[in-house]
Amino acid sequence: LFVSSGGEAVEAGMKLARAATRRSDFIFCEGGFHGTGFGSLSLMGEERMRKPFEPLLAGCHRIPFGNLDALERSFGGLISRHEVLRTRFETVEGSPAEVIDPPSTFRLRVEDLSGVEAELREQTARGRAEAIARELFDLKRGPVLRAVLLRLSEQDHLAVVVMHHIAADGWSIAVLIRELGALYSAFVEAR
Repeated sequence: LFVSSGGEAVEAGMKLARAATRRSDFIFCEGGFHGTGFGSLSLMGEERMRKPFEPLLAGCHRIPFGNLDALERSFGGLISRHEVLRTRFETVEGSPAEVIDPPSTFRLRVEDLSGVEAELREQTARGRAEAIARELFDLKRGPVLRAVLLRLSEQDHLAVVVMHHIAADGWSIAVLIRELGALYSAFVEAR
């Protein structure tokens, strides 16, 4: 399941992400977002900066067995490596200013859906993934990346990843997905 918006850049990003991950289990759903990136922040003003923003791109990938430690460490490594994923925006003297937070421990949010009746579990998971993707971002507080693991059963999980459009575009999402996959593989294989 892929929940996205933003037009052709997102569609191109999806094609790149599919190629990068060599997977075909992504589905488009429509969503919305506000704002047009960092270049427009100075035009937004203080009132607009206070309001949360919706994401550009969110994805959900099925994981047959979720290694929580490896997944948390993978996201932590990705966030540590890319300053943009640790960036938030404050208003300084009436203008937006980037604040890059230091790397910190990443905690993956886990939602257990295994108690939901089997025939309703997929529908519930899809609904939760879409709701997670539509949660608004607050650029003043950060972070600009959200990850949630939906546990469907002991051996079946969905990893939901949402990034604000200020941190990723159609091209960079493929790079981040590839890197996340490489980190996860390395941690699972203890390399």
